[in-house]
Amino acid sequence: MVDGGGNPNTGNNLSRTQAGPVLTQAFQAFRGTANLIEWGKTAYQGGGNGGISGMVSYGGALAATSSTSTIVSSEPGIPHVQVALYADFNADGIIDDANGDGKVTPADVDNYPFTWRNPPYLKGPEDVDRNSNGVFDPGDAIAVTTTDGWETMPPPFQPARFQPGAAGSF
Repeated sequence: MVDGGGNPNTGNNLSRTQAGPVLTQAFQAFRGTANLIEWGKTAYQGGGNGGISGMVSYGGALAATSSTSTIVSSEPGIPHVQVALYADFNADGIIDDANGDGKVTPADVDNYPFTWRNPPYLKGPEDVDRNSNGVFDPGDAIAVTTTDGWETMPPPFQPARFQPGAAGSF
């Protein structure tokens, strides 16, 4: 914001610009008000990082407004899930053979506590070794990552009264 409360991107005080890494944005609407949301999105031009984002959630309840949608706005994300990114550069609907073995090869799975893909590099009974060689293999995945959890990545704004397990926390 600039002096006077105006938005420097629009020149008025009736809007705001949310910059930075935003995956989800909370918004509270009130009955009887009109709201206009202009996302400001443009087609990806290439030549840079377009970014990929998303959430892993458990679709256990149907949304009240749709009999087919399983994403409910109050659903929490699921921590400690491995996510693999595969490429299909020729758009044939088949995962590209990134490792050159002549077939589609899914990544091995390093489940929580993630000690196989990361130090101390020890495979646990919770992990999945697809080719049984004892070494974590990304297969045809071009990237492998995991979702975070509260205990491993607490939000930077976490007030002391919300410390997990603390007396009086809720």
